[in-house]
Order: sequence, then structure tokens, then C-alpha cells
Amino acid sequence: MRKTTFIVAISLLTAFAFPRSPLCSNAFAEVTPQQTVTSPSAKETAAPADNESAVYQHSKTTEGEHFKLTVSWDDPVAGQPLTLHCVGNGGTSNYKFYLRTPKYTDPSLGWEYVCDPTKSKYTNAADFYDFEFTPMATGTYELRIDCMNMDGSGFDPISVTVVLSINDSAYPSVSSRVQNAVSQCNRETDGSDYQKAVWLHDWLLDQLEYDNTFIYSSAESALCRGTGTCQAYMAAYQRLLDAAGIENREVRDEGDYHTWSAIKIDGEWCQVDCTWNDTDYSWQSIDMRHFYFGLTDELMATAHPNFPDVYNQDGYETPSKSLKNGYYVRSGEAVIWADAYVDRIQSHLDKGETVFSIATDNPTWPDSYKGIYNGYVAYELNQRTWSNEKETATLNVEAQGDALVCTATYHAKEEIKPGWNTVNGCLEYRDASGTRLVNRWLFDSGYWFYFDENGFALKGLHVIANKGYFFKSNCRMATGWVKDAEGFWHYAEASGSLAKGWRKLGNSWYWLSPSTYQMITGWLHDGNAWYWLESSGAMKTGWILDNGKWYYLGASGAMKTGWLSLGGYWYWLESSGAMATGWRYIGSSWYYLQPSSGRMATGWLKLNGTWYYLSPSSGAMATGWQKINGTWYYFNSSGAMH
Repeated sequence: MRKTTFIVAISLLTAFAFPRSPLCSNAFAEVTPQQTVTSPSAKETAAPADNESAVYQHSKTTEGEHFKLTVSWDDPVAGQPLTLHCVGNGGTSNYKFYLRTPKYTDPSLGWEYVCDPTKSKYTNAADFYDFEFTPMATGTYELRIDCMNMDGSGFDPISVTVVLSINDSAYPSVSSRVQNAVSQCNRETDGSDYQKAVWLHDWLLDQLEYDNTFIYSSAESALCRGTGTCQAYMAAYQRLLDAAGIENREVRDEGDYHTWSAIKIDGEWCQVDCTWNDTDYSWQSIDMRHFYFGLTDELMATAHPNFPDVYNQDGYETPSKSLKNGYYVRSGEAVIWADAYVDRIQSHLDKGETVFSIATDNPTWPDSYKGIYNGYVAYELNQRTWSNEKETATLNVEAQGDALVCTATYHAKEEIKPGWNTVNGCLEYRDASGTRLVNRWLFDSGYWFYFDENGFALKGLHVIANKGYFFKSNCRMATGWVKDAEGFWHYAEASGSLAKGWRKLGNSWYWLSPSTYQMITGWLHDGNAWYWLESSGAMKTGWILDNGKWYYLGASGAMKTGWLSLGGYWYWLESSGAMATGWRYIGSSWYYLQPSSGRMATGWLKLNGTWYYLSPSSGAMATGWQKINGTWYYFNSSGAMH
């Protein structure tokens, strides 16, 4: 069942123009704000502004050299349009206003644009303008409004930035939605990267529909508004994979105006296009909802002819050479497709032929469809063991147009002896009768080994009977700390099973992912709290600095929000956990947090030549008549002393 698509107004009238554009053309919009030139004398008044906007709960003014801009708004409510009332003063009534694309963040999500930044433009000239924006997720939104006065003396724009904090359990944050999805994924899969990647792919496609207006292009829009372009699909899938501990990268094919994901499963990169997979269409009884899952670079290029310009460049980070994690390989369907060609190939091998071609059975299919389908067939044929009466054969099959081109190399049949054998570079073990050990443990010479369904000793990380184990390059089971080929650390208990969840080792707490068994670093959301794990993996307490912002972690390691009393000082921590500085409207009062320390100011405060008074007991900014130390003072609605 499809989730209802939320189409939420970003602006009114001409504030945003959204012309139609080619599919996904906004995916490569510049992701930094456009440059503006602000008068050297411009300044922001962070406290409440003048009585022109008294009907609103909040107001903020920037004064330029020739005019000023005031933006007023009420407390935001998730899911409801918020009006931003913009007024120009000091020049003529010939003002143009510009709402930059809103940005969003939460504690574990860097800032992202909710929409395509190229869609914004200045309004027609007026003395005021009302923009609308609907916040849809718990977290922080940042909206910047620029203004130009067109009277000839003040073309240089000035701006006001509005920051909205949302905390509504009915509208979870992007990170919360991601964590909930990953938690469900971990419960409903076997914990392997492949199963999780497919589950998250399918879950995501159930959440949204493609945005044919080409406006929405973010994880926020995909997960909280139910719509988005290819950029939104990719961004949301990226968040899900990151939270699940699956390495991934964005792949941008500017020649085809498209973007998708590259993911690493069991040490191998593969290509996944969630956008093109979001369909209920079937072709020749093939489930097309997974047609672009787990492809190689070359097979993805059959659908995107300009993609070779990307993956053939020096420094390309995600070379996808193997189809072993292709959806139809894992599902077993590709085996059935390949079976149709076995007898024809065998007839050539029986004759000892070294090079031959087999015509494919789908010459009338669209090139991209048959290219991927035949690529699967060739892969499966290459995995099989071939022989004739006298020799074994190594067969290489390549799909070329409407043919399978086969090259065979023949070898004398080898004698297999009991005990350890090396076959094609892999270790196997046969008992006294010559039977290969399959799906079994073996304890030999003081070490444990495990043999897979093909009888080969495992290497790397594997899940056996719902427990994770790590096998070294010599196939021996590991214990203690061990680093995998991608550089991630794991901890193997004395039994060999990999630890997961919280684990105290020495004097420090560590968190090992229940799904990947990887030691986690950075931000971690567990239960209802956020934690910070250092580069060593050890849980941190106290103050930390991350991306230029301070956060405070209690004795349990849980991140604090709201008011914090520490060392005789008060601090305000946003819903994101970031320590606030400057003016903040909290509850029903304004407070000032020192920019250098975050400490709440009390008593007299002088800013930009203006005096304010903050309650010595609560820190709340005073307004109206106040008697201080026996003398009466008057403070206007912005808190400024008159």
C-alpha cells in the first residue's frame, strides 16, 4: 500500500516558480546558498522588533544602509502552514523579497535543503509579502529571507534568518524515522547486509511517490512528506543504509541527469537505483521493482548510456564488477533463466570447442532490458562447473548484443585426497571417505573453521545460526578485537560470537551494531537518547564539540536537551542537543546566551550600544516598566531600554 503523498506549500503566488524540467534535472543543483552582498553597516536585531508586527509572536529585523527588513511569525506547528510576514521600511514601497530554500537538520543529520535550491526567485515589487512554509518533522528548520529595495539607492540585498525548532511526537524527525525503520529491519531480516539493503529499499519505496513537479529533493521530503525526485530517493536510502551500518555512496550521472546509490555488500560494490525501481510494472513476468538492484557498472550503463563517462574516470570510488549481489542472483531467478542455455553450451563442450556463440532468446526486447537480463544469464553460467567425459572446463561467458559469446579452457581432471585441499584458491576439507565438509564446524590444530554450502572454509564476517563470527584470512575463527577489510572493528567473545549492543570492555562502554557487529563511532541513537562514541569507540560524557557545535552528555552518556544547570551556570540546549548562543525565545520569554560560553546572561546587558535587562533569577528579558535597585526604567517590546 502506498503512503499518502504530502504536497506542502513552500510559498505563495510568485515567491517560488517551479517550471517543469527534465526528469531529475534538479538532482545536481548547487547545494550552497547563492551569494548575496550585504551592506557593511547591516546588522541584525535578535530580540523582538517594533510594533509594526505586534500581531505576531516573534519578529526579527535587519537594518541596512538604505532600508530595513522585518520578518514576523508565530510559533510553528508541525503539519500546519506557517506565515512569514516580510515588511520593508525606510525606502520606497518598491521591495522585492526572496525566500531561500528552507534547510533542515536534526541531531544526527547534517543540514540539507528541503527542496531544489534552483527553484527560488524574487517576488514582484511590493511593500510587504507573506511566505508560507509547512514544517513536517521534529528538528530544526532554517529559512532565510532576502530583500532588495528597487528605488535605485539600495539594490544590495539584506537578509533575515529565521530558525524554527519543532518537537512533536506526531511528526518524528528524519533520524527517528530512519532509526525506527532500521530497528524494524533488524527484527525482520537475518542481519546480513544484503537482506537489510533489500528490506530498506522495499520499505522506502512504500513510503513515497515520485515528485513530478521536480520540487522536493531531500531525505526530509521523502520520509516526512512522502514525495521526492531521484535526489530524495537517494538521500533517504543513504540515511537508512548509514543507520544500518552499510557502506554506500551517491552516484551522479550528470550526462543522464540522474542520481542513485552504490552500496557495499560483503566487500563488493554494486549499483542500486531506488527511483527506477519504484514501479508496479512487470516485464515478461519479471518483477521490475528490483530490476536495478545489485547491478554492475556495465549493466547499469545499459540503462544510462552516459554512465561510462563516470565509472571510467580516474578516482571513481565505487567500482562495481560483480553481480553476485544482484537481486535475481540472490533470489535464484537468474539460475532458472540460465538453465535455458545449459544444453546448448554442453553440446559445444562435448565437442571440445574453445570459442563459440549461443543466440539469446530475447532479441526483440528493449536493449536495456535484454542487456541486464542477459548479463544475469552470463553471470550464472560462469558460476557453474563444466566438463566433458575427459576434462573439466573453465568457461567464460559474455553477453554481447543478441548472443552469449563463450570461451572454454580445458583441464585434466584432478585427484582429490582426504584432509585439506585447495580448490581455485579456496580451502576445503574432506573426511576419510573423500566427502567434503559442508555447512559444518571443524576444530583442527587448536582453531575453529566453518565450511559453507559449497564446502569452502569461510573468510571474513558471516552469520551462522543467527550469530556473527569473523574468520581471518587463514580461515581461522577470530576472538577479541578484530578489524575487517573495510577498516571496521568488531569484538569477538571467547566463544567466537561477535558482540552486539552495549559492551563494557575495560573501563569504557562500547556499542557494537546488532546488525553489522561493527564498533560504532560518532552519534548513536539508542532507545530514546543520543550518545557520542569517540573514534576509539569509547562512550563519551560531558561536553563535546561536533561540527562547530557544543553538546552535553550526562553521566549515563545520554545527550541533554532543554535547560541545563552546570557549575553554577544555566545553558539552553536545543531539541537537537546543540548548545544555544545569542537570543532565544523559550517558553514565553526571551533569553540571552553568551556567544563565547553559552552561559545564560543575567542582569544588565549591552549589545550594539543598546541596554537590556535580564532577570537575575530567571534570565528572562524585561519589557515595560521595571524597578531596578530603586530606579524605574522602561524597556520597549524588543527589550531595548529607553
